Amino acid sequence: MSSIRNLVIDVAGTELTSFEQQMLSHPAIRGVIIFTRNFNNKDQLVDLIESIRGFSATDIEVSVDQEGGRVQRLRDGFSELPALRVYGEQWQDEPAAAWQAAFEHGK
Repeated sequence: MSSIRNLVIDVAGTELTSFEQQMLSHPAIRGVIIFTRNFNNKDQLVDLIESIRGFSATDIEVSVDQEGGRVQRLRDGFSELPALRVYGEQWQDEPAAAWQAAFEHGK
């Protein structure tokens, strides 16, 4: 039987439930993905992330599935990101510029 080493989870809303707080204390939980349902405003999001880190048993990674274009979970108060296809199209004529733009996008 294999043991679970690293899990990335999501949370249900804008605040942690008691079950989520308990779950975050397990050392196998190494990351949390933020979605639109977790965001009301920047201050609330900062509080949520601080809460996630506070209950975590590890140095947890908090991320957003924020590709750009149609897949932009956080909009109000955040940088607007183009769809990734923009970099693919740019690559045809300007590969170095496309690489740099994609790097900055990811950063």
